[in-house]
Amino acid sequence: MTEPGIDGIDMWKTFSMGKPSPRNEFVYNIHDFEPSPGAVIRIGDYKLITGNPDILYPIRTTNQSDDPEERNNIADLYPEIVQSLRTRLDEYREDLVPPIDDTPDLAGLPSNFDGVWSPGWC
Repeated sequence: MTEPGIDGIDMWKTFSMGKPSPRNEFVYNIHDFEPSPGAVIRIGDYKLITGNPDILYPIRTTNQSDDPEERNNIADLYPEIVQSLRTRLDEYREDLVPPIDDTPDLAGLPSNFDGVWSPGWC
């Protein structure tokens, strides 16, 4: 059982006994700072990716079961799913602790990695 105030889920039975995971949502990132603001959350089969439309794509939603390679953006087909995912992401933002150093590492720019963002240090 997870203790109150702990940001996590008890996964012991999943790891030790092969039980189904109690986790049904996962926040990949919340980065609301330039040059590349954006956030990613997955709940169940649906994954929402947000970003700066001038740098990345503004909103992208995929069904991970039907489209594990994330080739099809279904955001326009399912606006209610997009809204639900955005609402949950905003709930996480309420507890967001700002980084100590939010200086972007320009070594991670896509121009240095064949058009792909990198942290710049790996």
